[in-house]
Amino acid sequence: MKKGILVVRTTKRGKIFVQLDRLNGKPPMPLSYVSFENTNLNGKDCTYEVDKKGIFVSISVGGKVVWKKVVEKSNTQNRNSSSNTQNRGSQTSSNKQSQGFEDSFSLADTLLPKDIRDLKGQLTDIDNFALKFKKAARYEINHRGDNYKFLFYKNDYRTKTRFEIVPNYGHTNFEAIIKRQNAQVEVAFPNKNRRFSSSLQWRMAIGLGGESVYETGMTLHPVYGIPYIPSSSIKGILRSWIISQLFDNSESKAISTSQVFCTLFGCPKDVKAGKTKLSSALNGSESQGKLRFFDAFPNQPPKLKTDIMNVHYKDWYKEVGYQAPTDTQSTNPIPFLTIDNDNNLAFAFNIAITENQQLRSFNENIDSYIQETSLTADSNLLDFANYWLKSALENHGIGAKTAVGYGYMQ
Repeated sequence: MKKGILVVRTTKRGKIFVQLDRLNGKPPMPLSYVSFENTNLNGKDCTYEVDKKGIFVSISVGGKVVWKKVVEKSNTQNRNSSSNTQNRGSQTSSNKQSQGFEDSFSLADTLLPKDIRDLKGQLTDIDNFALKFKKAARYEINHRGDNYKFLFYKNDYRTKTRFEIVPNYGHTNFEAIIKRQNAQVEVAFPNKNRRFSSSLQWRMAIGLGGESVYETGMTLHPVYGIPYIPSSSIKGILRSWIISQLFDNSESKAISTSQVFCTLFGCPKDVKAGKTKLSSALNGSESQGKLRFFDAFPNQPPKLKTDIMNVHYKDWYKEVGYQAPTDTQSTNPIPFLTIDNDNNLAFAFNIAITENQQLRSFNENIDSYIQETSLTADSNLLDFANYWLKSALENHGIGAKTAVGYGYMQ
């Protein structure tokens, strides 16, 4: 039996936090998996037992056991018990529980109003994933016990704290959302629209750098709460892909020389190219683009997986306290959510145009746009945009981290 002194205090959030002074001259060790009802044992001498892995098994005060480790349930029991939980996402939830992970949702550990947190026995999940991810974020103390942060994933081998957010989309009808949008596009742009479905080759990280209470984000629909691809992102990758492939990666060249480009995406009156001002290709006048983009929705409930960005030399990036990149620095793993293709997930894309016309009607070198493509001079603007959007999704990808394989579609 080893000896120590208990440190039991109440945090600013009203939680009981337990530490153990092991009387070895080191800082007290936080015990996040130990819980007491009050702080009466603060400062008490104690004895404790640990297993071969250093995990605490029991703590005694005055010869009486005041805390004992609960034996974990088997994987089979975990899977069976998951069926009693409201809307836990069937196979996704059970797979994570079989690996020792629980759903990150813990109403008591959020910063929601107290009357909401008091529903912890009644509210076991949230069926709008945007609300669950953003508004009901879990607020956890770090292993040192000196700072709180929002987490949707944690795998701490020191404390055996393991949780990962499980997506719950409630009764969302994904096919109905796509059919509704297809019908609306057809009504607004009859015979002037194109649609196609594109599946993920691997994973996609969309909205990684978006505003979030976490260090990383994910784009979720403000109403449905589901992952989707915003129309602005689709326009952005198509525009940049056409510039890189047809105009030597020069935006000024595209705007000043191509009527096709300006007609599709719009352009200002003039554009700066270094110290020179160049007039737009549309007789030096500004214009609004005729191409219209729509959000791309998944055809079924997306499966989400957590990936890790591991910063190996965090002190190298500091403006203050800079240090050379050496192996003495601690890594800083940052989790982020990705959309996975395990269930052959596909997204439904829609584009439309206000006024369609053939490529040959433009007074410019159309041949340079259609070389090694399925397009001809008789193809129209919508065919042109549709071809290059598919090319962008397949060869450039969409979302974050496309340089390392995320976001490519087929």
